Amino acid sequence: MEGLKRYHDMTKAELICELQRLQQPIVESTSPMGITCWVNILFIGGGKGCREFLKLLHSYTPRHITVNILGVADPLPDAPGRKYAEEIGIPTSSDYLDFLYDDRLDLIIELTNQEKILDTIFEKKLHKTRVMDHMGALFLWEVISLKESHDELHRSLEDTVACLGATTETRDPYTAGHQQRVDRLACAIALELGLEQQQILGLHFAAVLHDIGKIALPAMYLSKPTALSSEERAIIKCHAEVGFDILKKIRFPWPVAEIVYQHHELLDGQGYPRGLTEKDILLEAKILTVADVFEAMSADRPYRPSLGVDIALEEIRAGKGVRYHAESVDACVVLITEKQFNYN
Repeated sequence: MEGLKRYHDMTKAELICELQRLQQPIVESTSPMGITCWVNILFIGGGKGCREFLKLLHSYTPRHITVNILGVADPLPDAPGRKYAEEIGIPTSSDYLDFLYDDRLDLIIELTNQEKILDTIFEKKLHKTRVMDHMGALFLWEVISLKESHDELHRSLEDTVACLGATTETRDPYTAGHQQRVDRLACAIALELGLEQQQILGLHFAAVLHDIGKIALPAMYLSKPTALSSEERAIIKCHAEVGFDILKKIRFPWPVAEIVYQHHELLDGQGYPRGLTEKDILLEAKILTVADVFEAMSADRPYRPSLGVDIALEEIRAGKGVRYHAESVDACVVLITEKQFNYN
């Protein structure tokens, strides 16, 4: 019996941990939303509990999960769960062994609590098959349903942020795509540095929105075909603070507004708008600065053609550890020169 924990003996915290462990071996494929897709499930025990669970599956299946009931096994032909399974076209049998050795079997929901059944599963070393009881299975279903709701909310957030970022391009069409390119490069740098997924996600949203403050600036300055005057440059520099004022009202679970506020700050204190130094600048903002500088120099601007990749690399290398975060510079150089990274 070692290795086959019974869920009714677990605390809620233990159950959650076990469910997280069990989700991985039963993954058949992953949808674009990141939801686990199940293939084949076997019910051992066709009583009322089985019927309850089958009705749940039959009436509602989250859109990104594929559930196939391989069969219901119960020695009693008139067991309520077995009868219901037959009504909806699910195979049934009096002997669970009829299904147990099917290579497609991923998950067993064992409702009889018979030790000999668990012993058989364990003795036959069905390593890819996981066993859960009724409570565990229902709890897992709830977790997956909540996960789907969370992913739907995340998709809505992605769409909203993308729309917000696109508003900047209506004011500054010449640099259309700049925020998306900076986003791709910044996130690639963050991956090279080994940042956690959630930290990269916050950086991603900040990068997509980093120039949103330009929406409040005069369009003629943004698309001016000649060099800006000192007064015009001073106005353009306001966009970081304007962006902060816009985004601080949105309750992101990451410091998105502050990253946007800091994306023109430099380690030596010569950046703007606050003249912060290295110790006061967020890591995500340091990464964003390197990506922003590289993309801006290597792309066409309203007042000049692209300076080229080599000049952009020369700039960040020259400022490494002085103006720009050293590790981010190194990662950027590796991505461009060795890994042929293409943010387009």
